[in-house]
Amino acid sequence: MDASTGHPGSSPVMAMDRMQTPALVWNLDTLDERLTAISAFAERFGCTLYYSIKAASVAPVIEHIENSVAGFSCSSPFEAQLASHVIRTEGNVHLTSPALSPKTCGQVNGACTQLSFNSLSQLTNLKPHLDEDIVLGLRVNPQISVVSDPRVDPCREGSKLGVALSDLCRELKSQPDLLDGISGLHFHTGCGTRSFGGMQESVNRIAAELPETLAEMKWFNLGGGYMFDKILKVDPFENAVRRLQTEFDLEVIIEPGTAIVQAAASLITTVVDILESDGRNIAVLDTMIGHMPEVFTYGFSPPVRNASTVMRPGTELPENAYVLAGASCLPGDQFGIYRFDEPLEIGQRLTIEKMGAYTHSQWQWFNGINLPTIYTVSRKHGLQLAENFSFPDYARHCAV
Repeated sequence: MDASTGHPGSSPVMAMDRMQTPALVWNLDTLDERLTAISAFAERFGCTLYYSIKAASVAPVIEHIENSVAGFSCSSPFEAQLASHVIRTEGNVHLTSPALSPKTCGQVNGACTQLSFNSLSQLTNLKPHLDEDIVLGLRVNPQISVVSDPRVDPCREGSKLGVALSDLCRELKSQPDLLDGISGLHFHTGCGTRSFGGMQESVNRIAAELPETLAEMKWFNLGGGYMFDKILKVDPFENAVRRLQTEFDLEVIIEPGTAIVQAAASLITTVVDILESDGRNIAVLDTMIGHMPEVFTYGFSPPVRNASTVMRPGTELPENAYVLAGASCLPGDQFGIYRFDEPLEIGQRLTIEKMGAYTHSQWQWFNGINLPTIYTVSRKHGLQLAENFSFPDYARHCAV
């Protein structure tokens, strides 16, 4: 497909009828709306705003975001190199990762401006290998869980993410100069979290345990994983931020990912077959769970446009109810049971919504099924092709 289908003045709706599916379509107007809302939230509380690119590391998306944020948060040297390569401004690139080594410092140098060590051993072993102009911080685990699912709880028992606060306090007693050269602290405690209570509790615990350390710092990164402007009760957040700002004179950084991009992309898929099995209508799609692994991992049914009800297994199915099944050989490759106003037809296109976060960054080539084509769409520029994939890409993946 030629990118010219989205030339200025063309109808995005008409152009989308001709797109190649499955397709991940980024609505840049929706992305602008989210950036405006998140930026207003950060400004309201005097916070510096970064974007966490692990949620969606699509180059056109990063380019579109960069003028609305002060920097990018990265979780690996490749993410840092990507951010550094794509952005055109002098924005910060902040990196924290549990797997850094002296060998990977060569990838870090020149790519990131800010790095938070994940452990005290990283601090000791990596510091000599990093460029002197990189601003250094330390990730701390406040040991307060605010996420119920241990699979995504950064503060779970035995977590690999950050220095446990109790361990840091103990080490500082015997090595008062341990944090020489460290100018800030970082924690990341949330994952889709919709309450700021745990964040305030974490800040208060660190302030109580390390007041002298905080007094020597210049910044504090509260991380991401919170829905930020979607959380109605903001007093705990304001209290945490104000304490860091007024009591310790710290720059406060937030780095949302999902909160910025989740609503900005949809996955367009085509019904390639309809069959009946045990009294149920099965609509087979040209996409699969492997294109959006979080649906399978966490067992939820994503929203589908014009599907009035999401039906659950075990319920009596009404008219026009379909199991939406993926294209792979995995028996559990199903998105859920949905009811539509009209019967589905082979060749019909469906829109799976809220696919902006952790779709592109986690999708896979399982069964050799092609990856979704990536498009952007906006009122100004219409539909534009960003990237499509073909057999040579799959062959390279297979070491051909």
